[in-house]
Amino acid sequence: MAPVTEALAPIGWRGQVDRVLGWLIEALLFGMIAAGPWLFGAIDAPFQAIFHLGIALALVLWCLRWLVRGWLDWRWDPVPLVLAALLLWGLIQTMPLPRSWIDWLSPAAAQLYDDLLPAQQEVLPEGGVPVTEMVPPGSTLSLYPAGTRHFLLQFLAVLLVYVLARNNLDGLASLRRLSWLMLANGVALAFLALLQRFTSEPNVIYWSYASPGTSFGPFVCRNHFPFYMNVCLGMGLGLLLTVRARQSQYAERPGPTRSRRPAGLPVSGPASELDAEPAGFFDYLQTPWALWVAAGVTLILASIVLSLSRGGLVALLIGAAVVIVLRAVSSRRWHWLVPVILITAAGGLLLLWLGFDALESRYRTIWQGEVLSERMLIWEAAWKTSLEFPLTGTGGGTFAYVEPLHRPEAADPRMAGTYVHNEYLEALVEGGIPRLVLTLVLVGLVVHGAWRAWRARRGGEHPERVLWGEAWVGL
Repeated sequence: MAPVTEALAPIGWRGQVDRVLGWLIEALLFGMIAAGPWLFGAIDAPFQAIFHLGIALALVLWCLRWLVRGWLDWRWDPVPLVLAALLLWGLIQTMPLPRSWIDWLSPAAAQLYDDLLPAQQEVLPEGGVPVTEMVPPGSTLSLYPAGTRHFLLQFLAVLLVYVLARNNLDGLASLRRLSWLMLANGVALAFLALLQRFTSEPNVIYWSYASPGTSFGPFVCRNHFPFYMNVCLGMGLGLLLTVRARQSQYAERPGPTRSRRPAGLPVSGPASELDAEPAGFFDYLQTPWALWVAAGVTLILASIVLSLSRGGLVALLIGAAVVIVLRAVSSRRWHWLVPVILITAAGGLLLLWLGFDALESRYRTIWQGEVLSERMLIWEAAWKTSLEFPLTGTGGGTFAYVEPLHRPEAADPRMAGTYVHNEYLEALVEGGIPRLVLTLVLVGLVVHGAWRAWRARRGGEHPERVLWGEAWVGL
């Protein structure tokens, strides 16, 4: 039986316009995903404004789809509710409240206001009154409302992108197209990063622009590079796992319901993956596109390691370990390890050829404990701050301003702690217990979505019809 949304899809010219609008929305979203890294990681306000305009245009196109269809295709999902709750909590932090409420909800904030704000309003030499914000100083739970509003604008963009993707993209078919896009974009970024590393001055982007930080590739901060490339790497490996055995002309799945499909072809959907045997070593050698994908993934892997981002490498290793364990639990066959082992070996040889000394000196600090000692200083300051603001937090995007309150004496006074480097602890500092709880709920929904997808695959169900975009939750 077809899903309800397929049965109610418009026909005729309305159906054609609806499909075109859907393609335009997908092109906008995918274009922003691909263009972001090339615009210096899109961390500057002008580039973020471009993305906000793109999101606004996608919303307009979605509204046009409503008019063309005559009804709203809303795919229910608890994730937007949690994101909206996080956004609402941030808005509450920026609302002006009576002083008695602040004294009760956040005594530490009230004490800071008493210590730092003048008892009487300042008067200019000419006798005028200085211009103040719409929100009077010292009347909000956020210690820096302007920073919190900027944080909420970015968070609103995340919520809108999720809602647009959830309700307009074509489920797993769009995810496959996104996988090819991310793989191609990752290969291009890796090539640029390696070329710059060996032909350009340090911390110079595009051979022309001096970076204020330690850059790699087009990213101003090298730590941003691997966290984007890790997604490209995972999607490239996912494409490799769609290769199926060529042991016979047709691959059959034993059981009462058999499905016949030409062997060696890429999987067209989750149901197809259940209908064929996993590929072996020679099956990959006989699939030309798989060899090109493996070469691209190898280049991406090498660029991640050469970025010298310790956090990015640790995230890659942990993610790989989780995937291997889950895959081993869900399948007794180990054919899928063939591309993983080959890519890891090829990436290691490439790194040896490019140079191993710089890698060894940088990553040696991980197992020697230097990284942990550095992070512990930041976490110590963050933990002490969270104990002072347990219920309301200090406001979204304010950690960089409150970190000096409890900076340990052992910390370098020339360095500023912009981020906690721990999302859960940062949520507790900036949003208190409510934001931490909502963050944990959001992570739980992602894990639950992955569990449902795994159960559907094990049970032989068609995830496109029973899950409706669980893969987007994980992405």
